[in-house]
Amino acid sequence: MDARAAGRGRIRASSIADAKTKGIPIAKEIAKEGSDVIQLSPEERRIYVIARAALEPHKIAVDAGARRFAEILTQLKGVPFDKVLQVYEACSQKLILGALNTDIFEKYFHEQKEVRGNSVYQLRDVKRWVGGFVAKFPQEIIPITTPQIQDWLNCFGGKARTKNNARDYVIGHFNFAKKNHYLPDNVAHAAAATTEYKDARKVILTEVEAQESIADIEFYTPDEMRRLLAAAPVNIRPSFEIKAFSGIRTEEMIRFWWVFIQELEKVIQIPKEIAKRKFRTIPMMENLQVRMAAYDPATKQGRVCKEWNTANSLYHAWLRVCKAAGVPYKKNAFRDCYTTYRVALTNDPKLVARETGNSEAMIIENYLHLTTKEKAEEWFSL
Repeated sequence: MDARAAGRGRIRASSIADAKTKGIPIAKEIAKEGSDVIQLSPEERRIYVIARAALEPHKIAVDAGARRFAEILTQLKGVPFDKVLQVYEACSQKLILGALNTDIFEKYFHEQKEVRGNSVYQLRDVKRWVGGFVAKFPQEIIPITTPQIQDWLNCFGGKARTKNNARDYVIGHFNFAKKNHYLPDNVAHAAAATTEYKDARKVILTEVEAQESIADIEFYTPDEMRRLLAAAPVNIRPSFEIKAFSGIRTEEMIRFWWVFIQELEKVIQIPKEIAKRKFRTIPMMENLQVRMAAYDPATKQGRVCKEWNTANSLYHAWLRVCKAAGVPYKKNAFRDCYTTYRVALTNDPKLVARETGNSEAMIIENYLHLTTKEKAEEWFSL
């Protein structure tokens, strides 16, 4: 049996025990004298010296450099290293390397607030979704992968809309990073490759489930709205009327001023200072014109909801009116009522999308064909 002492030729031994006996002195010598005792061939010494000289400016040992290069070649899965380098050089002429997600978010939020002038409502969502994402992934942005983002999105409960809202905001963050050279300009970023969510369609098997599926559609009937308007005190009734017959958001209603109602022009204007997204104009339906004109001009000063400063406080005030009227409170129902009845009246999702500040796709998916034109006409005659 052979036992090798590196660089010293071969030692013949008749057994493993004999080989160990003969090898122990050599092993002790190597341990004592270090790796300098290893004898390399002239060609091997030449290669070693050149490799050490090449890596020395980078402060990398020869063995560490060899291992790292082998790892890179493995990750490239057969793609030549020089080809990858060519692509990198083409893509990275303006690329800012080493950028942390946290630093990019600070710049992104500044742009949303100071440059774009987004509303408090939208800035809150930026902090909620993008801020939450960055807290989870504070590291460099380039190595963040699509599966990592998808797994983070999957953790959110609720319906698909919640996950898609988070996804849209994270995509906006990555778009900003790409535009500002924190990500390669000509390569799709990781957030864009995530999958949009859709709620699973439930199979109705019982009469109870059939009834529940209808009850999930949260909007009031004309008769329910009559009872609510009759029960509402004069100080809160305008908020019912404006929301139900113009469809503005609750966050917008809290910051809504009487001067936004242009009675002569028969429109309501939602300026960018209170809008969730951007300025929009809503036509005043004839019934809303009549209702607004009925208020004493002396009372139509300042904010409409003077007594409530938060959406939560206004919600509880509405809740009391619903209880007094014997009508169940339905979340977001006043805005949903306008959207549902308006699209039934006009059969024009694009028009209603502009008026409500939603996308046409959302109107079609969530509000189209929920009621009849006759019911819509009744609603806008209240």
